Formats: sequence, C-alpha cells, structure tokens
Amino acid sequence: MVLTAKPVTMLVVENEKDVIWFMRSTFVSLLPDIRFYDAASPQEAAILAAALQPDLILAEIFFSIGIGNLAGSYFGPWLIAKIRKTAPRSKIIVCSMLEDGDYGDAFEKDLKVDAYFKKPYDFEAVVEKSFELLGLPLVGPGN
Repeated sequence: MVLTAKPVTMLVVENEKDVIWFMRSTFVSLLPDIRFYDAASPQEAAILAAALQPDLILAEIFFSIGIGNLAGSYFGPWLIAKIRKTAPRSKIIVCSMLEDGDYGDAFEKDLKVDAYFKKPYDFEAVVEKSFELLGLPLVGPGN
C-alpha cells in the first residue's frame, strides 16, 4: 500500500467489465486514495480525459461494437491523439489485443504513448510500469 501526497487519478478505457473490476480492485488495494474512473468507449474516454486530467490512463484501443458483420472497431490513433490534445500531461499505457509489431512501435514513437502491452499481458508488469510512470514506489510482497 502506498499513500501519496495527492490522490492519483486513473482512467481505464476498457469494455470488458471483468478487466475493469480486476484493475480497480488491484489499484485500490495498492493506492487507497486513488480516484479510479472507467470508460467503456473511446468517445466516453475522450470526454473523461479532458474533464479529469488523469495522472494515468490504461487504454484498450480495439473495441467490440457488435453491429452487423463488424467484429470490432479500431480507435487507436483517434483516441490517443484526442487524449494527447486535451490531457497532455497524462501518462498513457495501451493494453490491447492488437499485435505489438503492427501498432506498438507506431504508438510509442508517433503518438507518444508511454508503454504498450499486448493482451494477454502480464498484469504485474502493467502495475509496475504504472507505478514507474507515476514516480511512486511499488511496495508489497517481493518488492
């Protein structure tokens, strides 16, 4: 558990409720004063990012939309560019099912995300990177 000088504001952009629940329970247990928000769509995420100015954003960039024959929709460049414009100080970690070789390098270099993890990802590595980007010590078993 880490107590911070000011509460950390975190936005998770994800449409899988079990992933949101897992992230919320993990980060709340590690940062009891966290302000945790979630968005189920890229449009909602863009609005919340502008309003909240979160310290950290964990974002999926490929969303299931379930319309007709469309299996999903890719919002990566639009969402990241929008967040960078409206919440420029937010640290962004992309956690996506898209192949790193296809998009990861482009996100890290061109859109300037702070980290990219391909699903299924090592959640412990995501937590460690989150704490690193926030400049916080990760205190717990094994640390």
